[in-house]
Amino acid sequence: MSVVSTNQQKILKVFVLFLCFLVVGSLLWEKKHPTPQQLYEQGLAAVHVQQWDTVLHCSDSLLDNSEFTSHASLLRGFELLHRGRLDQALQSFSKANNHTATRQIAYFEAGKILYQQKQYFDCIQLFRQVTVWNADHIEAERMLAAAYYDIGAMDESLHHLDQVVRLDPEDFRPHYMKAQILTDFERFGDAAISFKDAASLVPQDSMVADEVLAGWGDCLVRLRRYEESLKVMLPARPWPDILGYRAQACFSLRRFDEARTLAEQALTDSPFHVDAVIVAAQCYEQQKEYGRAKDLIQQCLKVHPQELRLHHRIADILGSEGQSEEALAFRNRAGEIAELRAAFSDAHQAAIRDIANAELRLKLGEIAEKLDEIEIARNWYQAALGMSPASPKIREQWQRFQDRYPPPQQPEPVVGTPPLQQQSGF
Repeated sequence: MSVVSTNQQKILKVFVLFLCFLVVGSLLWEKKHPTPQQLYEQGLAAVHVQQWDTVLHCSDSLLDNSEFTSHASLLRGFELLHRGRLDQALQSFSKANNHTATRQIAYFEAGKILYQQKQYFDCIQLFRQVTVWNADHIEAERMLAAAYYDIGAMDESLHHLDQVVRLDPEDFRPHYMKAQILTDFERFGDAAISFKDAASLVPQDSMVADEVLAGWGDCLVRLRRYEESLKVMLPARPWPDILGYRAQACFSLRRFDEARTLAEQALTDSPFHVDAVIVAAQCYEQQKEYGRAKDLIQQCLKVHPQELRLHHRIADILGSEGQSEEALAFRNRAGEIAELRAAFSDAHQAAIRDIANAELRLKLGEIAEKLDEIEIARNWYQAALGMSPASPKIREQWQRFQDRYPPPQQPEPVVGTPPLQQQSGF
C-alpha cells in the first residue's frame, strides 16, 4: 500500500507541476500576445498618462482585427489630438462611431474639437447625443452649457448648468456661471442667489473667490441692498472692482468721504475704472471741484468712448456750469448710445428665444461693433458663423470684421487631455 501511495503522490506532484507550467506559460503568452480587448485597455491607459508610443502600438495592433477597428481609430484619434492635428483627429474619431464601446467617447472628443473650432451647431448635436446615451455624463453637460452660452441661448445654458449641479453639487463653477448669465439677463435677485451658492463652495482666500464676491456685491448694489453688499465684499482683497463697488455702496449710503477714499484707491491701480471714475467725479462735484470731475471723466471717455454713464455725468457737470451747447452734445451722443444698447438688448432677448437663428447673432455682432465692443462683436460673429458656416453673407461679414480687427495673439491651446477628464473652462 505504501508503494502505491508513493507512486500516486509522485504522479500528483507531476500533474501539479504540469498545471503550474501551463498556467505560467499561459500568462507569459498573454503578456506577449494580449487579447484585442486588453490591447484597447492598455491603449486607453496609455492615453491617460500620455505614453503616445504605446498608444500607437496598441492602435496599429488592433487594425488587424475587424471587430476592433473602431477601437484602433479612437486610440489613433487621441494621438493625433495630442499632436494638434485636429482635422485628422476629427476624422479618426468619426471612424470610431461604429462600436458601442467607443462611440460615446468618440462623439465627446469630436464635439470638443468642433467646439474648439467654434462649430457650435455640430458640436451641440454631438454633445446632446452623448447625454442621450449617458444622462450622467457631466463633461458633456458642461460643454453643452458652454456652447449654448456662446451662441446666446441662455435658457438652454442654464438648464445644462443645473444638470452639472445635480451631478456635482460641490463644484462652485456652475453656480458662478449661472450667476454671470443671470446678471447678463439683469435678473439680479436670482444672480445674487447663485453668487451666494458659489461663494459657499469656492476655495477661500483665492482670486476666484474675490471675483465671486465682487459679482455678488455688484448685484446687491444694483438691488440697492448697500449695507449687505458691503458686508459681502468685506473678506475680499482690495482690487479695483471690489473698491469700485464698495465706493458705489458708500456713496449711496451718503458716506461720501469713505466713498471718495475707496474710489481714489481703485483709480490708483486702475486709472480708467468706470465705476470708480463715476463715484470719484460725483464726490468732486459735491465738493465743488467741477474742473477735476470734468477732467477725470474726459480722460476716461478717451478709453471708454461708448460708456453711457460717462456721457450723462459730464453732460450734467457742463450743464451746471452753464455750458448748454457742450452739455447738449454729450446728451445727444448719450441718446445715440442708448438707442444702440436698446437695440442690442432687444436682439439679445430675441436670440435667447430663437436659439437657431444665425442672422440674429450676426446682428448682435454688428451692433456690438458700432458700440466699439470689439471682442463681444467677435464672439457674436463667430457664433453666427459656427451656427451657419455655409452662409455666404455671414462668411463675408466675418472676413471683413477680421480684416478690420485681426484676432489678438493667443497662446497655443493645450490639446490631448485624457478622455472624460477634461477641466471645464467655466
